[in-house]
Amino acid sequence: MEIFTLLETLEDLLENSRSLPFSSKGLVDKEEMLDLIKEIRIKLPDELKQAKWVKEERQRILVEAQKEADGIVKEAENRIIAMIDEHEITRKAYEQKAEIIETANEMSREISQGTKEYANNLLNSTEKVLNETLNKLGTNMTEALNLMQISLEDTIKTIQNSRKELQRLIVKGLKQKGKYNKTYLSRCKKELEVISYHGFEDYFLIVRDYVIWAKNNGIAVGGGRGSVCNCLIAYAIGITNVDSIKYKLDFNRFMRKEKKTLPDIDCDFETSRRQEVIDYVIKKYKGKAIQICSYGMYDIDNLVNDLAGVCGLKTTKEVDEYEASENKRTIAEIKAYIRSYVFDDELNMKALLQDMRTQVLNDRYDNIIKHFSKMYGKIKYLGKHAAGVAVVGTDISNYTCIIMRDRKTGALSSCYDKDDLEHINCVKFDMLGLKTESEMRELEHLTNHIVTDEEIEDTLVLGAFRNGHTDGIFQMEKSTPKKILSMIHCDCVEDVIAVNALNRPAPLQLKMHETYAYNKLSGKVDTTTPYYKYTKETYGTMLYQEQTTEVAQKVGHLTEQQSFDMLKIMKKQENLTKPEYVPIIEQMKKDFYKGCKSEGLTKEQTDSIWASMLIYGFNKGHSTGYALISLQQMFYKIYYPTEFWYVKIKYA
Repeated sequence: MEIFTLLETLEDLLENSRSLPFSSKGLVDKEEMLDLIKEIRIKLPDELKQAKWVKEERQRILVEAQKEADGIVKEAENRIIAMIDEHEITRKAYEQKAEIIETANEMSREISQGTKEYANNLLNSTEKVLNETLNKLGTNMTEALNLMQISLEDTIKTIQNSRKELQRLIVKGLKQKGKYNKTYLSRCKKELEVISYHGFEDYFLIVRDYVIWAKNNGIAVGGGRGSVCNCLIAYAIGITNVDSIKYKLDFNRFMRKEKKTLPDIDCDFETSRRQEVIDYVIKKYKGKAIQICSYGMYDIDNLVNDLAGVCGLKTTKEVDEYEASENKRTIAEIKAYIRSYVFDDELNMKALLQDMRTQVLNDRYDNIIKHFSKMYGKIKYLGKHAAGVAVVGTDISNYTCIIMRDRKTGALSSCYDKDDLEHINCVKFDMLGLKTESEMRELEHLTNHIVTDEEIEDTLVLGAFRNGHTDGIFQMEKSTPKKILSMIHCDCVEDVIAVNALNRPAPLQLKMHETYAYNKLSGKVDTTTPYYKYTKETYGTMLYQEQTTEVAQKVGHLTEQQSFDMLKIMKKQENLTKPEYVPIIEQMKKDFYKGCKSEGLTKEQTDSIWASMLIYGFNKGHSTGYALISLQQMFYKIYYPTEFWYVKIKYA
């Protein structure tokens, strides 16, 4: 390892030697250490280059000496590296300096007599640099190690305290919900093991903190959305209202040891008061949190509109009505012309610029297409992400520039968007807005009643869904879900959850709702197949992502990672034909067919399962979280119709 590689290693250690994002201190003074490394980088090459200033005729001897000196430096580096134990550079780097230099001297004595004079000169230069470097490193490392020891102890205590606090909240929550039993405790224990493996205890505590704060301040919070509904701990500590054991939701869909990214816990708040929650988080972690910005990009429509005004196609009051009308027609034609070069969501700019019509338009309208080609896909404006807040463990300005978004209110935001912030280890929290939550809060207030899990299974409630009486019901009031509810003869909570997943473009196009209804009502679905037990709740229809991964693993014998890779690929239909995914899919298919054969399935059966797995899959956790809102609203509609319709009209 060269000395510069060692310096890069030290830099990496320093960059990564920070406490968890939510601890109070960093481990070392990184800036001071990084400055020191930069100084070493500048000084060391100058010293080494002294040996190269010899006369041309002795170049061969110098090369020989350089090799020997490199060995000396390498030996010194190895001595330092050997003292690194789990990212802790010990004081021995300084104390054994003399030993390192002595080793270098012993090696220098072995150099041939003819090169000794030049090698010694180079050795002295190298020794001087090493001496100054190690002296400075010794002083600074001693101070850094003292800080590191204190910070490590603080970090360990923080982790231990966070884990204990999370355990306390889990037990407390399960007792309050009447779920403090072996089944629920065992599931929570397994989930906590994964959470602790990644060190995400603080993440859950922070989310719970602002969720509970919102509830305590009269702000309605959603019962759960996204894959966090698959997490029983989130249910136990009050982040969601979805019992993942009751609704058979797989925790691995949300988090697992092999998944290295942060969990994504999105929470719905009533839209009119969501900013209060965002402000609370920013204020609580003052100097360490910032609302995330968003970038508005130039696309075909807005860019042509903007260019038209300065390229002779004005549509404002500056021109008469006839000219404005003609210009609008021309603008529409230019947009249609440009769109004719869009293939697979990609604009073929090269072909567009080579078209003869482009030259005509440029000549006629002040190079409008030429300007378009330069600005397309560029940033139009800097805005704010309506829901995102980034939180770090130190000063947020160490991670991103800060801009004042609103001079009147003093509101600030980052200069990096959510994707860039995630790449530099900023933790993102999303506080989403949902108008329906305002309705739910007011219904609870007016009726003085909170709908229970038992009440959503009321026969009148389910009967109203079956009969299509879903006007005013969250995500169920349009004609399509009404038709599906009636078609499948909805008679249980699971049916409502299924309709939430079926009422999407892809399953409707594939007529999956018709298959679901036929299988349920005809009773002709084959229940003897090895995969039926995994799709029993949807009557043999492969509807949920959780079913896809379970069948892939238990019937097709794919690994857990392969099954989740499949979910990632099938998110977009075009992924199935992308060159980077084709070899992965082919290997999965080969392994899957082999596994199905060992389970006794025919090729025809395997073909059918494989095709259905790749076509569609919806997150059951999200479908469940939103279906519960629909069920709760239906209860209010049935038993408190006056209050229900008053609220619907008020928030219409």
